[in-house]
Amino acid sequence: MDKPSIEARVARGDVFDGETWDGLDLSGIDLGGCILTEVSLRGANLTGARLSEATFSQCDLSEANIEKAAVRHTKFIQSKCVGANLRHTVSVSASLVESDFSDANFENSDLALANILQTKLDRAKLGQTNLDRVAFANVTMADADLGGANLFKTTLYQVDLRTTKLDGAKFDTTIFTESKFGAKNFKRAKLSLVQFIDTDLEGACFDEASIEQTNFKGAKLVKATFAKARGKMAIFHQANLTAAVMVDADLYQGIFQQATAEALDATGANLEQSIWIEAKCRASRFIRTNLTYADFTHADLSMSDLAGAKMYRTRLHRAVQDGTNLPPGSSAALGDEADLAEAEDWWSLQVQKRRGA
Repeated sequence: MDKPSIEARVARGDVFDGETWDGLDLSGIDLGGCILTEVSLRGANLTGARLSEATFSQCDLSEANIEKAAVRHTKFIQSKCVGANLRHTVSVSASLVESDFSDANFENSDLALANILQTKLDRAKLGQTNLDRVAFANVTMADADLGGANLFKTTLYQVDLRTTKLDGAKFDTTIFTESKFGAKNFKRAKLSLVQFIDTDLEGACFDEASIEQTNFKGAKLVKATFAKARGKMAIFHQANLTAAVMVDADLYQGIFQQATAEALDATGANLEQSIWIEAKCRASRFIRTNLTYADFTHADLSMSDLAGAKMYRTRLHRAVQDGTNLPPGSSAALGDEADLAEAEDWWSLQVQKRRGA
């Protein structure tokens, strides 16, 4: 089998099934729209090939050279592409499904709008790659390199990034859901509008980072640091901030509702108008913190230290304050509200009656 015979078969509209093209020089070949099933292309030269809208099902392209190829809307399904060279490819809207691209090289490629599902990208090189609106789901990326990659509106669902290199990656409205980062260093990173929903960020560093309107809903942020971070309107709803550090951070209008923030250190932070309803803040430090108009309704502030905190009209309705060290100016804060307490008690009674019925 050689390139001219394959091109002749392509012209006839043949379907390729169970063939072996290992090591063939197929540079510049036009396989656009072709269907290849169980075809072996190990080490084949596909440089500059036109593969747009082709389907590779259960094929083997390991060590194949696909550099500068057109891979638009191409589908790789249950295929093996270990060590393949896909540098400088245009892979817009490509689909990588249940395939193995371990050790593959995608550097400087355009993967915009691609779908990458249940695929191995371990040790893959994705440096300087355009991942604009790419969807990753259940993908493994152990020791992969995303340095300098563009992750504009990229979605990563249940992806383990603990050993993935992210140096210089550009995050813009990126969505991470149920993914794992571990103790990554995001110091001084620009992460505004990024979503880290239910994500593992234990021990991560966000010192001096820009996290305006960043969403950490349900994230694991145990011992994470946000020293001097700029995070106006950041969301930490139901996040685990146990022993986290937010010293001198600007978290104006931040949302911490139902967060676990025991032993949190927010010394000197700006938490004006922040919301801590039903948050667990036992043994936390709010020393010299700006808590003006902050809302701690039903929060647990027991054993916490608020020495020197600004508490003008800070809401403490039914907050637990056992052993709490309040500043002298705490009289400017708002305590229990009688009408609201009566309404809460009435509603609680109705709920009990309904459950009893």
